[in-house]
Amino acid sequence: MKSYYLNTKFKFGKFKGKTLREILRIQPSYIDWCIVNLDHFYLSNQTMNRIWGFKPDFTLSPGAQDMLLQKENNMKTERDEEGIYDDPCDNDSYDEYDWETEEFDFLTDGQYGDYDDFRESGGDMDYLRDVLGY
Repeated sequence: MKSYYLNTKFKFGKFKGKTLREILRIQPSYIDWCIVNLDHFYLSNQTMNRIWGFKPDFTLSPGAQDMLLQKENNMKTERDEEGIYDDPCDNDSYDEYDWETEEFDFLTDGQYGDYDDFRESGGDMDYLRDVLGY
């Protein structure tokens, strides 16, 4: 099972190469479909909270809600069996860049442009958090 984040690029399907965030803008119902139909597709509670921060009107069908809960329980069982108790975001597919990019997008909602441009122009995440009151 793979945890998807707002900046995770899809490596399959009709939205191959697009991020979860982009798909939420284009066709949010596809995310519901992925949850229900793809065994490997998982969204953590943290990711769901970020989605709702980004897109408050996003809803999941009852079937997707049930499947996500089932996948969460399966994920916990797998992690317990493997003796993994660290942060689920602490893996090779989710690094500091992804985390800062998601936080930047969440905090600014596009008002300050692209994260990479922000950093290249000398932008500082700590300063941004202070300015925005976080």
